[in-house]
Amino acid sequence: MYIITIDGPSSSGKSTVASLVAQKLNIAHINSGEAYRAIAYFMLNKGITPTDSVNVNKELQQNVFKMIYDNGVQTLLVNGVDITKHLHTNQINAVVSQYGKNPQVIYTASDMAREVSKNMSVVMEGRNLGSFCFPDAKYKFFVDCDVKERAIRRYNEMRQKGIEVDLETIYNQTLERDHLDKTREVAPLVVPKNAILIDSTNLTAEQVAQKIVDIVRDMELNLNAL
Repeated sequence: MYIITIDGPSSSGKSTVASLVAQKLNIAHINSGEAYRAIAYFMLNKGITPTDSVNVNKELQQNVFKMIYDNGVQTLLVNGVDITKHLHTNQINAVVSQYGKNPQVIYTASDMAREVSKNMSVVMEGRNLGSFCFPDAKYKFFVDCDVKERAIRRYNEMRQKGIEVDLETIYNQTLERDHLDKTREVAPLVVPKNAILIDSTNLTAEQVAQKIVDIVRDMELNLNAL
């Protein structure tokens, strides 16, 4: 069993790439960012703002946040209630990194990721996996991409889902999210030690995924030959 971490900024293509890698290697695919989205969704519905750290921390202690993976499906639960379908809205996109600055949110989300990945090979994507959550992961990758291209990708993704958005707004949200992710006190977005950097700006998701798969297969082959 082994863990593949794919870190990178928002909309760099990590989700699609991770899904393709998992399919090619026939292992599980986990999106760790869903844990942060689940927490953000819950807090928003409670009327608790990202800056209200006292009540955010209180709710994290009093409620059970869980991520499960079963038969190829990732599900997010709060107190046993499935909230997965509510996690990808522009409202969540705008605030998830603000909640993610809170150390207790990071610790809770990281615990969720570690728990769901036990006892299976998995490719997991996120912001701080190779640097914080799984520093001893066997394979680490960092997928980067030009910020303008990332904003266009997010814009097209939201429009395809029928969500009306403005490209300039998405671009500004992307810049803000990058800043928040890179400057948060605990587990900021960085290129993990020993990670392989891949620039996806001019590559398709399939091309990036194949690069990762080729590297993993070559390394596994070499290890098995020892």
